Amino acid sequence: MGHYARALETKQSTWYTIFDAPPEKMRESLQLRRRAALADVMQLKFDFDSCNENNRHSSTLAPMDFDFNKDIDELSQPVTYPNEAPNEGHDDDETEEDLVLQDLVAVALSQQHHGV
Repeated sequence: MGHYARALETKQSTWYTIFDAPPEKMRESLQLRRRAALADVMQLKFDFDSCNENNRHSSTLAPMDFDFNKDIDELSQPVTYPNEAPNEGHDDDETEEDLVLQDLVAVALSQQHHGV
């Protein structure tokens, strides 16, 4: 992806790849994109307020949350998971029967997941 950077003194524009941009130019580019995202959110807020104030149904929509931190956290979670469950909370008192049962459940769940 290219990033736009403008040299004010020469009124020229330069495109950099994300890995080649000097840090100050990359910061400038990211700030431009952040301002563009803010403009989109402000338009959403204007539309939301206008809908609440002017709709023909005399209804009011529930407030919108414009804090994207939870969304960013959720979308940053891994999309693939290990085949084995984590070994957290391993109980030292587990019997051989408990372990075999856990293995059987894991196999059954795996087969169910894979449509077997």
